[in-house]
Amino acid sequence: MADLTALADQLNQTASTGTDAQLRQLLCETPVSPPHGQVRDVTVRKSVPALAKGVAPPGAFGKAKISGVLQRIVFIKFRPVTTNIDGQEGALTFDVKTAGELTTNASRNGWIACWFLPWKSGLLVKMDIEPDSGPINSGDPAIAALPNPRLFYTAAINGCSVFAYGTATGPTVVHAGFETNFADKGKVDQLGGNSAAMWKSLLEGVTASPDGLTLTVKPPSKPNLGEVNRYDYIRTRTADGSDPLGTADAAQLEQYLKTNRTDVLKVKEVNPWGSVFGLRTGNSWQMTLQRNVSIQYRTIRQTSGFLGLGKKDVDIGPAVQKASTKGLDAFNKKRIETNYKHALATNQFVCCVNVGHTDFFPGAQQISNHAHNQIQFW
Repeated sequence: MADLTALADQLNQTASTGTDAQLRQLLCETPVSPPHGQVRDVTVRKSVPALAKGVAPPGAFGKAKISGVLQRIVFIKFRPVTTNIDGQEGALTFDVKTAGELTTNASRNGWIACWFLPWKSGLLVKMDIEPDSGPINSGDPAIAALPNPRLFYTAAINGCSVFAYGTATGPTVVHAGFETNFADKGKVDQLGGNSAAMWKSLLEGVTASPDGLTLTVKPPSKPNLGEVNRYDYIRTRTADGSDPLGTADAAQLEQYLKTNRTDVLKVKEVNPWGSVFGLRTGNSWQMTLQRNVSIQYRTIRQTSGFLGLGKKDVDIGPAVQKASTKGLDAFNKKRIETNYKHALATNQFVCCVNVGHTDFFPGAQQISNHAHNQIQFW
């Protein structure tokens, strides 16, 4: 397995002292699974009442803005994902501290300044990135001035859309999505048939009649608008209008591994996922979608008998420790033994690899892929 702790240390060091080129290469190629980061309190500035009627929370399908610099700039530190609760296992994630928690320059030592965009289910949440003109006054005499970060991340995406527009020196970034149990299928159909079309319509200023039946989309007015959505990193758009989970990248890698690595691997699943980061080089920002896959697998060890006779392949997963049954009654002893056998049958390694990246702002999408036979796999 990759040494994720060493990889996190390298990324932290490079983000602190490395060149833009060094940092970009690591950010493009190292799978990073950001924290979920759903903002708790946000004011809805614009909404479409007819669309939001009967939908919880109130103001859904509207727009919200994060304005305060203390809410937009945070301090992060990369680390390995420890459980599937805080990110994609086998990847890196990062811890987040606010300026209110790190009030002095000394307390920020070892932490990386970052523009961070959280999200809110059912809303388009946006923030402006300020052009680089030196440190930014925090507005609070108890909090030291904030550096103007060269790094940007948005919270974890899992079917969400991310938009960037405006100037390359001071772009506006928008994160739009909803929880899986939130989507109102009727509203999605009404605004284009899928969430990607819906969020873009809302971003561009859709209006509706009071009964919600007549929709009008204003002419696009967002300069240099760039976008990534679910079809760029987690789902596939098909001719019949369905959008099954999976991407061409993930399918091709899975086929490659199952065809070419059968002597050392038994691959169970290859699942795509993505994350969005930005990096300022000089005075200009570039926004990038990182396209990753999570691979669930077991290794294969070949054993052989005398003179090579009776050789066989043995599947090996991570070690599973059996709980002690000492002193337990027959029922509980049986329960623990059953759980242990189940764990042995289902346990598997998990790793994440990067299959490419897509630069989506400024300018049209530029897609870069990695050859499957060159992807680092452990």
